[in-house]
Amino acid sequence: MLTRKTMIAPLLDTHPALDAPWQAFRDEWEHLPPEEYPLYLFMEDLVGECSALLHRGDEAAVQAIFDVLETWLTQGDKYVTDCAIVGFIEDMQNTNLHGSGTRPDQFRRFLGPQGRIFWRKVDRFWSHGEIITDDRR
Repeated sequence: MLTRKTMIAPLLDTHPALDAPWQAFRDEWEHLPPEEYPLYLFMEDLVGECSALLHRGDEAAVQAIFDVLETWLTQGDKYVTDCAIVGFIEDMQNTNLHGSGTRPDQFRRFLGPQGRIFWRKVDRFWSHGEIITDDRR
């Protein structure tokens, strides 16, 4: 099971270009032990990277990152799944975080089965005020 302490490793293995932003994040939060890092804040950097990748046409790299998202949703503990949902998916739907001229809807095709479920739940939260629940637990 992936935990707060282990969830970033598969991401860095998949997309080593995130090493520098990850190190900057760790430097910013060095006063905390790694198991207390507020990883949901790093998700904004991840969304920015996905936006830049898609803008450059690197769909394979975007898909690889979204495959990690699916792993977080299927193999993560509660913190990891919450971070994936309220961190990454919610940030991905925020048009203000698409600095490279991409739009949230352009990323839906990269979602796996669990990602699609939670994308809809986050969308329903913002459009209808429905509470985001994880019905799998």
